Amino acid sequence: RFEAGSYYIPHPDKRNDGEDSHYIHSQYLAVFDGVGSWSEKGISARDYSESLAESTKLAVETLQITDPLDIMTHACDQAFSIVGSSTAIVASLQQDTIKCANLGDSVMFLIRGQQLIRKTDDQQMEFNQPYQIGTGSHMYPDTHAQVYVDTIQDGDYVVLASDGLTDNMYDGNIIAMFKKVIVVQV
Repeated sequence: RFEAGSYYIPHPDKRNDGEDSHYIHSQYLAVFDGVGSWSEKGISARDYSESLAESTKLAVETLQITDPLDIMTHACDQAFSIVGSSTAIVASLQQDTIKCANLGDSVMFLIRGQQLIRKTDDQQMEFNQPYQIGTGSHMYPDTHAQVYVDTIQDGDYVVLASDGLTDNMYDGNIIAMFKKVIVVQV
């Protein structure tokens, strides 16, 4: 079971509440990074990423879909009518296994103690053009997402984040943050 929380700081130049959305559940995590260039056309990048998050919730809580790739595929299919595009990362925890589907440049870190066990790979067409799903994209989760499976242990940390984190912090700094984490059990 995940003990999860989220923290979101939109770029000051991004209108409204930014472009990203996420979903948190005791066994599932997801981050959707809406592509900001849609705002140049007067379209909210957040509408598409929010639709992906809502469709992820439906897939998990109502349809009881358990595989991250299937969840991402469902979310992509449901958001088809909304103009926009996004990167996507979905992770599930099933017993001692974490499975992650990633499409684009969002990231999952699996940290054990001070050791990086897994960092998902960026998928970019070229610099600053990540793989993405949505309007005008030829990419689809079944054919373009990367899937990762790892064993997880009590006390491991899982971080899902958009490239807003990795563009502004080195991996070592992210891992070092967990030296300062104090877990208090009551």
